[in-house]
Amino acid sequence: MRAIIDDIWQIVTIIIIISGFITNSFLLVMLGVIIPTSVISAKWWAKISLKEIIVSQTLSKQKLFEGESTTLILNVQNAKWFPVPWLELKKQIPRDLQIDGPFTFNSSTNMNQLLLNASLRKDSQMTWEIEIYCARRGIYRIGQSVIKSGDFFGLYENEKNGAEKSINLVVYPQIYEFEKLSLESLKPFGDLRGKEVIFQDTSQLIGIRDYHFGDPMKHIDWKASARSMKLQSRVFAPSGSYALVIALDISTFSQSWKGSDPILVERAISVAASIAKWGEERGYDLGLISNDYYARGRAIRVAVGRHPGRLSKILEALAAVNAFTGSSLADELNSVLKGGLPMGTTVVVIAALMSEDLADALLKLVNNRHQVYVLKTSSYKWHENLGSIPVIDISRSVNSINVEKDTVKTL
Repeated sequence: MRAIIDDIWQIVTIIIIISGFITNSFLLVMLGVIIPTSVISAKWWAKISLKEIIVSQTLSKQKLFEGESTTLILNVQNAKWFPVPWLELKKQIPRDLQIDGPFTFNSSTNMNQLLLNASLRKDSQMTWEIEIYCARRGIYRIGQSVIKSGDFFGLYENEKNGAEKSINLVVYPQIYEFEKLSLESLKPFGDLRGKEVIFQDTSQLIGIRDYHFGDPMKHIDWKASARSMKLQSRVFAPSGSYALVIALDISTFSQSWKGSDPILVERAISVAASIAKWGEERGYDLGLISNDYYARGRAIRVAVGRHPGRLSKILEALAAVNAFTGSSLADELNSVLKGGLPMGTTVVVIAALMSEDLADALLKLVNNRHQVYVLKTSSYKWHENLGSIPVIDISRSVNSINVEKDTVKTL
């Protein structure tokens, strides 16, 4: 388009100047001078139009729950001494984020494209506040804008990236009220401390006693043994494990090639989030295991621990679930068991299916003195023998939940 305009004005200019000389017309000659001068000026204006244009963006909330809204605040500043007669800003917004503003759907990127226009005087700025409704959990990247401007008449244009800092928007899954899951809110899984959770806390010495056969050699106090002329063992304070690990199985079909049932997956994720919040409120050490994989090919896993940001870390991991099964939950549990779990850890399994391998993995956990509870999220029939492991069928409760009324959206 620009090349055609250049060809046209050059030809027209030559014709006008020649005509002016032939007809001895001063006005035509001047017109022949004004045209190229105007075109060169337009080119120059288009070239500098985007210089010292500063674009910035912020979100009123970067972490929120599914069903909540945030505000995208876009600011464009013209820091130079020349006005910008017109400016067009385009921004790609992930499709699952519903925006309150002028936009079109870009089929090539599968994203919504926000369209904004402005006119900026010298050393001025303009701000837009765009409401974004977060309809679905996930981690969304809001990247740079593309800005375009040019001369007054729009003959010549200039385009570049806005260069603003990209923002990650984290949308946590819904959190259900425990009563709606048909689980007792005080002790939904019995006594999570369990019967086999007592061990010795080696940081708390409470005394010395005579050595008993079977005492670990590292617990022998050699100085006390020398004084008494017989072996003495250090005695440490007993302690209990207060760890709760959530094991999320995203498999919904026995044949992996069938993909996954998105409704079952989302329900299971929300149940996992609900249990995490329940455990955090009661002071448990929390952990998360899943057979879902991050985009980089690493299993989603949050190590057992307790600190103020642990719940947020688990919710963020659940927000990142993409329903891509990288392995079986049985493999992930066996891997964690080899690496070691705190003694007496309670493992709450959330599953739609129960395979023979998964049943064997759960029985191994029980044999290693961990407590296991299974929450069944589907109506599928299970035939595997789980021994004494409690299975709580929450499929009907989950399916009957009213999302708007029965969810909790505060940390």
